Amino acid sequence: MRDYLIDCFLFNDSANKKMLKKIINLPDGEGCIRFFSHIINSQNKWMARILWHKNAPGMSWWDPVYRLNELEASGMTVCRRGSTFLEIKVRSKFFSEVEFIGYGGG
Repeated sequence: MRDYLIDCFLFNDSANKKMLKKIINLPDGEGCIRFFSHIINSQNKWMARILWHKNAPGMSWWDPVYRLNELEASGMTVCRRGSTFLEIKVRSKFFSEVEFIGYGGG
């Protein structure tokens, strides 16, 4: 399960970086910027849910909408949070000690 989650995380990060390169070159990327902001906000909200953050239920899936020049830094921040979380869990041997009940683990 650990390797699968890490692979998914790395694929997601790579795909986001490729998409951002395309958005930057669009003549009018307003709609794409809104959707990319949604991706960042969604990843932030899911991480807050995973960590049981008290503000998670009130976090928006769609707001804020970032400026084009903020997308890369905001995306990298989300990436760092996710990789830090995974690294902490790997070090704590969480994945080797806990079955993921409800995810086919049993």
